[in-house]
Amino acid sequence: MNDRRAWRVAVDPGLVVQRTCDHLDGLREAPADPVPGCEECLRTGRTWVQLRACLSCGHVGCCDSSPGQHAHHHARTTGGHHIARSLQPGDDWAWCYTDEVFLHPARPAGPDGPPPGAARCGRTGGDRIAGDRSTVGPPPEVGPGGMIEARGMGSIIVLFELESDGAIGAEGVEPAVFAVHAAGADPDVPEDPQPYTLCGVETGPMEHAHYRPTRPGDPWYPPVLADRRCQECERALRTL
Repeated sequence: MNDRRAWRVAVDPGLVVQRTCDHLDGLREAPADPVPGCEECLRTGRTWVQLRACLSCGHVGCCDSSPGQHAHHHARTTGGHHIARSLQPGDDWAWCYTDEVFLHPARPAGPDGPPPGAARCGRTGGDRIAGDRSTVGPPPEVGPGGMIEARGMGSIIVLFELESDGAIGAEGVEPAVFAVHAAGADPDVPEDPQPYTLCGVETGPMEHAHYRPTRPGDPWYPPVLADRRCQECERALRTL
């Protein structure tokens, strides 16, 4: 690992009281020559979408939109390794898996401000997604009838990406949910999603969650599936 680097929690203009992170001490910069892929995926022959580097030990794992979610698994199973940074070209942000907050360098090169937006994560390719924003914005609002309103794009639809191996969910009947995604509503048929989620995954194979928040402040995802929400979609919602 390289020299130590100071990080701080990204400012969220949508919050009156800003969130904090208790795991900022002793972080190091990502390795200058990281492993050219997710370490676990390389061993097992699996594929990944984006890469994250642990800021405690330099482990390189795949993001939460990848099948393996190995960066998240590394944070959960190696006590004290809470934070990983994006290895996407042009990205300069990190994520605390424990406190669930975005971080950016405490001494940015330019004027102080919100961190650059995370590059969208998509199994079908980032060119499917419109230009990335450069600031972290407020969370989506609950509109009439419980529809989720994302600033700049109107309503969003919550979708379930199901496990591909036939795993069964908690009720023993429906397929298990692999991830919860968000997609813009089709302008012509508002009940249907657009072809791709906010992180770039095709919506065709997904199932409509039929979830709507009941009041302002409710999460965009079903609370019981908080650990399955796509964090790339969540970040995209905050930049819209």
